[in-house]
Amino acid sequence: STMSLAGGFSGYLDLGEEPPREPEPEPRAPTPHVKPVFAMETFYVSLKPEQRAVKAMAAARDIVVLGLANGEVMKLNIAENEFEYVDVGGRRSDEIYKVFVDYTGQHILASMMSGETFHISKGPKKTKSDKRLLSKLKYGVVESVAWSRWEKEGALALLGTRQGVIAEVQLEAGAPIKRTQRLFSFPSEDDMQIQGLQVDRIVSAGGGDPELLIMAASHNRLMTWRGGPRFPDVFDAF
Repeated sequence: STMSLAGGFSGYLDLGEEPPREPEPEPRAPTPHVKPVFAMETFYVSLKPEQRAVKAMAAARDIVVLGLANGEVMKLNIAENEFEYVDVGGRRSDEIYKVFVDYTGQHILASMMSGETFHISKGPKKTKSDKRLLSKLKYGVVESVAWSRWEKEGALALLGTRQGVIAEVQLEAGAPIKRTQRLFSFPSEDDMQIQGLQVDRIVSAGGGDPELLIMAASHNRLMTWRGGPRFPDVFDAF
């Protein structure tokens, strides 16, 4: 006899009977060659012993960013088979907490355990990336970043912090921070660490200004805001 198991699986229960015979499978036609969506390749990088502990990682396009335990950010360009190191350790007591890279691969943010944040980018006519301490960001430890995909000048992003702050920041390659603004703060007693951020732009078929949909996640809540057309407009009513 047979026994029906949860999930639609039919299993054989041995009660001393002969198990049922399954029909012979029909021969299949040969499968045409299909190019795989993903391919695995080896990228060789020589690391010193103190660099081999990876604290954080992010990727966009052909760029892979590693935050290393010795305070260095490693930027790998897979397409060009190149890599470089940027030291953001500074104080030896500080450590890299997380790294973020925008969808173009040109802007990197390194969030430190101390609450400091570094912007790493390559300015015009430069062959190596520069780091800049974003001293104007006094919102706490950056936990999450949502990059704008429609900004044409520099990089526009929302930051979510461990202290429950959502802020806007606009960056330019190889230049000081262009603009930053605190947009929303949760009360400290709520313990709202912004661990995930996502932003999408909604374009109406009837025309008019596009709206922004912003989603933020903490360890026990998922919150959404809708408005626009700019980030500050979304939070003006709160």
